[in-house]
Formats: sequence, structure tokens, C-alpha cells
Amino acid sequence: MKRALTLLITVILILCAAQAACAEGTPDEDFSRALNALTEEGGIVLYASQCGRRGAAVIEKDGLCSLWVLCRENGEWQTCYENKQAVCGESTVVLDTDDMLILTKPFPWYDEYHEQFYFTYDGDWVLS
Repeated sequence: MKRALTLLITVILILCAAQAACAEGTPDEDFSRALNALTEEGGIVLYASQCGRRGAAVIEKDGLCSLWVLCRENGEWQTCYENKQAVCGESTVVLDTDDMLILTKPFPWYDEYHEQFYFTYDGDWVLS
């Protein structure tokens, strides 16, 4: 019980920090255009988040979902990370800072959700 309470408090603090760090609400126009370019051939953006010069999205294409992280370099958005096996249709993604994201997805065997934390390490996105 104590462990569950500690986990709950940790998640609440992380979510509060996420709101404080990147409370932008909707992605900017350039990021939205970059997402539209990724989905031109039939994909659908299920969930997106942006913080500074980074943006992340859960994109469904051909019945498969994937996690995309885009980076703005020299004024242009480009893919800096993609994981085709990280997400499902019910996943959400929130960029806490432009170097850390929280991916939330349901457990496949019961109706609870869990978080995966990705961050940049030496310029690469890694799962913690």
C-alpha cells in the first residue's frame, strides 16, 4: 500500500511538473504541418504534445501505432526518434521538457495504465 501511494504521489508530481514545464496546450503551426507531412499517406495523429523545439506524437498508420519524436533544427522539423512498437491506439504522450517525454499506455492484460519515460542521453532518445 505504501509503495502504491508513493508511486501515485510521484506520478502526480511528474504530471504537475509537466504542466508547469510545457503548458503550451496545442502544438504550434509549424509542428502541426510537420505532423501532417508524416500522415500524408493515410496516417492519423492520435495524440500529440510539443515542448520548445521538440514534439512527440502517437501516429496510427495501416492499423499500427508508433511513437514519433520530432526535433526542430535550423528552423525545420525532422524526425529524431521513432518507435513502431512502443504504443497502441490508447496511448498518450506528454513532453515534460524538450528532453523528456512520458508515454502512457494500457497494460494489455487489464484495465490499468502505466507510464514509460523517455529522455535524451548523448543526443539519443532512450527508454528509462
